Amino acid sequence: MAGIDFSGIQSFIFKQDGLDNIAEIAKRSQYINRLAVKIDGDLKELLKEYAYFSITNRGGKIQAVVKYSKRAAEILEGYLSCLQRIVFTVNEGELQLFYGLVKTRIARQAKSSGKESSYSDLMKAIGKNKLQCANVYGFDAGEYNDLTYSPEYLTEDMENRPALHLDNKLAALKFDFDNLGNFFATVKAVDTIADISKNLSATIDKIVSSLPNVTTIYSGGDDIFLLCPKSVLSQVAVRLYEGILNNIRTDYILRDYRESFGLSCGAFTFNRDVSLVVFATNAEKQLALSKIREKNRVTVEDISFTWDEFIFANSAIERFYEKSTGETQKELLNYSFINLLRYICAVTKNQEEKTKLRKLLAKAD
Repeated sequence: MAGIDFSGIQSFIFKQDGLDNIAEIAKRSQYINRLAVKIDGDLKELLKEYAYFSITNRGGKIQAVVKYSKRAAEILEGYLSCLQRIVFTVNEGELQLFYGLVKTRIARQAKSSGKESSYSDLMKAIGKNKLQCANVYGFDAGEYNDLTYSPEYLTEDMENRPALHLDNKLAALKFDFDNLGNFFATVKAVDTIADISKNLSATIDKIVSSLPNVTTIYSGGDDIFLLCPKSVLSQVAVRLYEGILNNIRTDYILRDYRESFGLSCGAFTFNRDVSLVVFATNAEKQLALSKIREKNRVTVEDISFTWDEFIFANSAIERFYEKSTGETQKELLNYSFINLLRYICAVTKNQEEKTKLRKLLAKAD
């Protein structure tokens, strides 16, 4: 079993760029995906005689199984050791790659019997590789300067894409699946894990592409990072949550994840004149609060809501905007999320809505 992890992804993607450079940021994010696809393709070709099977390839992580033989292990080790130096060289150390190999008996088919998952052993092997800095440093960079693995080569077709236009007042949303890693660790059949990974990825891509004015900064593994206009912050979060939840409830592949499913979210609002590092860091802090506070929460302005509470808040906001004039909506863009709820609570004539909003706003007192 082989595992590959890219290291330094966030700092590589965001650097110190502001939103004026979002096209460059999107290109670096796409480079991560394309590099992973290229590596996966290399391995399929190199190991075609050894039943190479890719389990997951998303978010800077590749996991695969190979029929064991001494020769297959030598091919894998040789390729990955060389690749590690190439990735370091072509990215001038700003992006690195680490890998791990473990020998195990594992079930290929869902109906097969098998031993406990070897994911923990694989993670330890990757961790050990990260500690062995000699694998990365102290080599002749000229020997490993293979530009076919470089950002310039793999994103060449993105050079002339038009710049993205975003509103001045924006929201950054970071999502993280709860308990997904633990769930994968209990799954014995690698084809099932592969199917689940592909299904979740396709579901996320479909939902995000259906949302207007939403820009994906990063989507991979169990992490999702989006930008959207501040005015639709709650709407975007709710649509993504409900879309994923509906898929998990109805898709037989994901049926075993239903009981442990959770999606934590952190939101941060800002004006576009800050660097992406700032809003990435702050959205991450809000996400961390959701994780600390029992998970499966949405945190905005340090206030955590259950999804049911947040869905209600979103419905109140949507109803209010439907009845508001354009001038009022424009004025309310200056309000924080919590202050917007306070305003709606003060003006609504629906007593049931007012009572529920007061309960939610008590969290902020």
